[in-house]
Amino acid sequence: MALNDNLQEMNINDPDFLGSPEFHQKYQQHKDRKIQNAGGNPNPMAAQQAMSNIIQIEKPHKAELEQLAVRTVKEMFPIIDDVGIQIEAEIVPMGQITMMHPQNPTPISKDSPVYNDVAKRKIMNAITQAAGVSMNSAHHAVDALERVNPRLKDLYDTVYKNNDAIYHVFDKNRLAAMATQMAHSGYAGGSTKVEYRNGTPVIIAKAINSMHLMHEIIKGVYEYLSHNAHDDVEKFNQAQQHTSSFADEIDDIVNGEVIRDAIRNYLIDNHDDLYQHASFFEMFLVLLARTPDDEMVRLVDGLLRNLPNRRRLEQLARDAFYALRDFERDKNNI
Repeated sequence: MALNDNLQEMNINDPDFLGSPEFHQKYQQHKDRKIQNAGGNPNPMAAQQAMSNIIQIEKPHKAELEQLAVRTVKEMFPIIDDVGIQIEAEIVPMGQITMMHPQNPTPISKDSPVYNDVAKRKIMNAITQAAGVSMNSAHHAVDALERVNPRLKDLYDTVYKNNDAIYHVFDKNRLAAMATQMAHSGYAGGSTKVEYRNGTPVIIAKAINSMHLMHEIIKGVYEYLSHNAHDDVEKFNQAQQHTSSFADEIDDIVNGEVIRDAIRNYLIDNHDDLYQHASFFEMFLVLLARTPDDEMVRLVDGLLRNLPNRRRLEQLARDAFYALRDFERDKNNI
């Protein structure tokens, strides 16, 4: 389904609401790469066996790996320390993570005052999932895993290459039903939430292994960014009610990397000097999501169609740079 110029003319209850032909072409290329990386059709049994081996190997190293996950993510995302985000990260046994997502969220009416917020939330959720999925190859850069056990990196390869492909090959409704059953029974792979304690953001992340813990921490960082993209917390929470089922999450995982890459690649190609700043992409996303009404959706759709609104994107990129410069100046003056 192609996106119309006016958000009110489209149906954001349709998971394909950003589905221009150009988007589908990018997605197909992305899907083909995922399947190729898995060596063809994904093998869920191989992934499950590898996951069991990882859990057993990591069990005696729980505290060390929890600290490693936090330290690695902080090195990759300096914005965590820049804004003072606290992290509580824990590796927990299988069967101790329960998640209660709604199975059938209420469709949003086009007359709803949060209609635009739901559209933004859909895009930010997809980018958040993409940030988490981007950690699926991070284990190759974590040399400390070799010291724990030389087999871990190969085992993680087996898990993530198969899991990445599964989302693109298996039926979404079947996957959502399985995820719902497992999560409601305490067998989710991980969870994250953001709390505020005396104004300080705290990411509470749990997962069944160290690399999945990194995945959840990063999702928490982007959840925090999503909070900052909305001036009205009540509207934000209402929007979340319409975008938080497991079926929604699978859509986000499937589409998120394509959306994120369209934004990131445009910035690298056109603003590489600004992109070199470690937190530039995250600040750009916050400002993008703060654009009024349906502008964020139209800007993202333009990038996916290869028809970017260069003037507006240039303005947002410069604003992100100046916001970071001011933030660093204020921090250094404390």
